[in-house]
Amino acid sequence: MRTSFGVIQFVIIAVILIVAFSAQMKTAKLKSKAHTQRIQKRNEARTKARGGTHLGHDHIKSTELSDNRKLEQLKALKEAGLLTQEEFNTAWEKVMKKSAAGL
Repeated sequence: MRTSFGVIQFVIIAVILIVAFSAQMKTAKLKSKAHTQRIQKRNEARTKARGGTHLGHDHIKSTELSDNRKLEQLKALKEAGLLTQEEFNTAWEKVMKKSAAGL
């Protein structure tokens, strides 16, 4: 009689473990699917923001920056302390001369 009670306990514990494990697997699959959807949505938003149709990689534009963008970049470098005042002035003059020559 005692052996059958031990077998029943074993079966009950096994069933509980199986149910718990399957619930954990289902939760993990749902989390994984949600994570994949978030990544895909983020990548699509980034692609849309760039104005391109490329997924998974960035492109470096082969065209040169406009004069306004160059001046903005120079200001940012100066504010960040990466350019001295002299370097900033030289680069600024170069951009302005190039811009004037293009007109």
